[in-house]
Amino acid sequence: MKESFTCDRCPLRSVCQTPCPPVEALLPGKHHGVLDSLRRRGALHAARRLNDRISEARFLVDHRDVLTGHLRVVFDLTYNDGLSQREIALRLGVHRHSVGHWLRQAIEVISDSAMGDAPPSLN
Repeated sequence: MKESFTCDRCPLRSVCQTPCPPVEALLPGKHHGVLDSLRRRGALHAARRLNDRISEARFLVDHRDVLTGHLRVVFDLTYNDGLSQREIALRLGVHRHSVGHWLRQAIEVISDSAMGDAPPSLN
């Protein structure tokens, strides 16, 4: 996962009203830009959503060891390297829809594993 950055270490904290680009950069690639819509709803709501997404990403990364094959590669490129589905598809030489499918499968495998219903992971 990318380097940790929190608002309490930010020199602009006393005047800041919304999460800033360094905080947004911590989100996995597919979530970049999501804060623009959240900013319109208010800083508190944006901060809560950001915290939820970071917690979700940390949980997924902490439990990625159940993944193998394409699922593991796509998951790592998304959550560790911050690449978009398009960038991953170009790198792997596959269609973007395959990348999205594998990413959804990876998240499902991790969720099932965490719930104790772990089927064998798919490649």
